Amino acid sequence: MLGTMNQNTSSGLKILYLALSGVGMGSCLQSMLVVAQASVPKNLVFITTTIVQFMRVIGGAFGIAIVATVFNTVLSKRLAETALTYPEYAELIKSVSDNSSLAWAPDVPPELHNLIISNFTKAINSVFYTTVPFLVVAFIFTLGIKHINLGGKK
Repeated sequence: MLGTMNQNTSSGLKILYLALSGVGMGSCLQSMLVVAQASVPKNLVFITTTIVQFMRVIGGAFGIAIVATVFNTVLSKRLAETALTYPEYAELIKSVSDNSSLAWAPDVPPELHNLIISNFTKAINSVFYTTVPFLVVAFIFTLGIKHINLGGKK
């Protein structure tokens, strides 16, 4: 869903997409911890909790590194193509990747402004598309999770 957003997406739809993503992520994170704790003996629960949290942080660091690389690569490529179309603004376009507020400078023509915003949108969309294989692999791993009774009321 997030990969379908562009500069024309309404605020309401953006809020809906982000809320759904937050609910999904929140329920996933808690479930992962409960599954890990339920699958080990009681004397190892504290170690398991620590390992799960640590791996979550490490995974986040790797994830950020991967998506930042994808974003910067796609954005640089698209801005370079835009600079060829608007050679008189090549220096400004090159600077936009470091300071995106330059796209709103008063001397930037509206069509160039829209193209720069489109470049950022496409770079962000590529980030969301990059995460799809990781999500598929994670889903496949969940299919192998064994049911463990948590000992609730009978």
